[in-house]
Amino acid sequence: LFSVYRRLKGGAKLSGPLPSFSNAPKLQALYLDYNNLDGTIPSNFLQSSLNPKLRVTISHNSLKGKVPTELLSLDSLNIEMEGNKITDFDERFCEKRSWMNGLVGDYGCDAFMCSPGFYGKYGRQNDTDVPCSRCDISADPSPYWGSVTCDSVVEEREILEILYEKTEGDNWHNNENWLIAEDICTWYGVECRDGSTVQALRLGANNLVNSPPEEIFRLPQLHTIWLHSNPIDFKFKGIGEAKNLVELRLDATGLSDVFGIGDAVSLMKLDLKYNQIGGGFPLELLKLEKLEDLSL
Repeated sequence: LFSVYRRLKGGAKLSGPLPSFSNAPKLQALYLDYNNLDGTIPSNFLQSSLNPKLRVTISHNSLKGKVPTELLSLDSLNIEMEGNKITDFDERFCEKRSWMNGLVGDYGCDAFMCSPGFYGKYGRQNDTDVPCSRCDISADPSPYWGSVTCDSVVEEREILEILYEKTEGDNWHNNENWLIAEDICTWYGVECRDGSTVQALRLGANNLVNSPPEEIFRLPQLHTIWLHSNPIDFKFKGIGEAKNLVELRLDATGLSDVFGIGDAVSLMKLDLKYNQIGGGFPLELLKLEKLEDLSL
C-alpha cells in the first residue's frame, strides 16, 4: 500500500512526473489523487504488477496525453484517472469487462472516464444514478476525458488576467510582473509550488476593488486565497469548484454575508473578522465539515 492522496487535506502536495512503480510486483493499492503530478503516464506504469485486485487512484492531478496501452497487458485493474488532461484513451480498454470491479461490463468506457464532450458528477460512472451526460451543444466543453463539468477549459494565465481586469490591477499598490512576465509564477502575490501551477493568491492589502471573478475558483490546484484588507465585493458563487481550497482570508473587506460558502467543502481555515456580517450566527458555516480555524 502506498497512500499519499491529498483530497480534503492541507499541507504540501506531490509534484513532478508520475513514477512508474514498475518494480513493485506486490503493490496492493496506490493512492495519489489530488496532488500536482504532471507530464504523461509512463509507458511502463505498473509493469510488474501481479496483484489481480490492484487499485490505483491518480485522479485530479495534471497528467496529460494518452493512457498507455501497455496497461492492457494486466489481467485486472481498478484505476481512477478522472480530473486530469487526458486526450487519448484506447477503446480496447472498454472491452475489459471485469476491470473497475466489473463496472466496465455495465457502463463500458464511462466506468473509466466520461468521454470528451460529456461530464459526470465524479468524472466517470460508478452507479446508475451518476451517469455521464452530454454537454450542451452550444457549450465549448472540455476536450479531456474524465470531466466533472461542461465548462470550457480556461488556462490559468487567462484566469489571472480576468482577475487583474475585474479588480482594476492597474491601480493595485503592487502589480509587479502582472501581464508582462511570461511566467505567471513571478507575478506579485502568485505562488506556485511546482513551478507552473498556481497554489496560492496572496493579494491582501493591495487595493483590489469590485468583485473578484468566480473564475479564480477554477484554478485547479488553488490552495490558499488571501484578499484581506481590500475594498472588494466578494461573492462565493462557484467556490465549490475549488476542490483543493484550504485557506481563505477575507477579513476587513466589507463582507456583509456568506451566502454560498457552504459549498467550500475542503476549507479548513477561514478568516472573516472586521466585516459587516450581522444578525445571528451564519448557519452556512455549519456546512464546512473540514473547518478547523474560524475567525469572526
